[in-house]
Amino acid sequence: MSQEQDALRRELLKQALSAASARERGEVLQKHGPILEDEVPYLASKATSLFGNLRRNAVRLLALSRAPSAKVVLRQLVTDASDVEVWAVALAEFLDDPSAKQLVLAQPKHIEEALHHSDPEIAGVGMRAGMLAGTPGLSEQLEKKLLLGSRDEKHEVLSALATSGAGTLEPKLRDLLRSPPAWLSDFTSVYAALTYSADPTMAEDFRASLKSPKDHQAIDFDNALTFTRSRQPWLRALLLAMLQSDSTAEQNRGFGVLEFWGPEYEPLLLQVCARWLERMPDDEQQRRKYLATEPAYFRYLSKRSGKDFSPFDKEGMQSFVKSRR
Repeated sequence: MSQEQDALRRELLKQALSAASARERGEVLQKHGPILEDEVPYLASKATSLFGNLRRNAVRLLALSRAPSAKVVLRQLVTDASDVEVWAVALAEFLDDPSAKQLVLAQPKHIEEALHHSDPEIAGVGMRAGMLAGTPGLSEQLEKKLLLGSRDEKHEVLSALATSGAGTLEPKLRDLLRSPPAWLSDFTSVYAALTYSADPTMAEDFRASLKSPKDHQAIDFDNALTFTRSRQPWLRALLLAMLQSDSTAEQNRGFGVLEFWGPEYEPLLLQVCARWLERMPDDEQQRRKYLATEPAYFRYLSKRSGKDFSPFDKEGMQSFVKSRR
């Protein structure tokens, strides 16, 4: 990198640090490019500045960096920062880490402050931190936000519950699924939170919710079940039932989720592929139409076999399926 380029990047980094809004910071960062390893020490020094705007912009820039040293700085900020916004933005990078609870308990005083913060993003981190720490009265606070909060606050509550389960708010979330309010535009967090339920009748609610879904609801369902860490028996049974369904949409839904869940489901998925291959027409024109409606099975067989199957190599695919039984 030339001296001119270095100087330009330094100037842009200073502009990003002094930005008055997220939009302005983002526009400057687009010109600057990724935060590099050698820029981390400078940002780390600004993350402890006496000026609040500098501190907050610095930690947000560090959170965007892929440099390994940025993670080290962010972890230190979680344990040391007195600014709740700096603490929350830094902590957000570790909430799915095994060390999350330990980090939260390093400064539990910030939880309550974050919970009542005007920024829904900061409040959302406070909710997740409170769940990890077992903050007393948290369920009541979340229920109040879900009932009386702004649209953004409601979605932050749902996002927090998505990672650990609905808990005592399960009846409220089931009601949202049965009678979706106008403000509920993304169902992913609702489904994700409810996957942790121990109530097997939840499967009925999930299936019923997809009979007349709102815009993108079916996709939200797929995303929630694909990436949830829950493996409740009723959830697995629901997906297996979908896999055996007469409905093509349900078959594809169950297939797509179980494919992501791991190789232990391969025998069941290969059975579905075998049935698909048996029904494949011999006529070339009809086969083209058939392949267009079920591309997931073809991709799955190619991926699992490590072979570049031709879409019309029915015999080759059948031979592979038989070899894995």
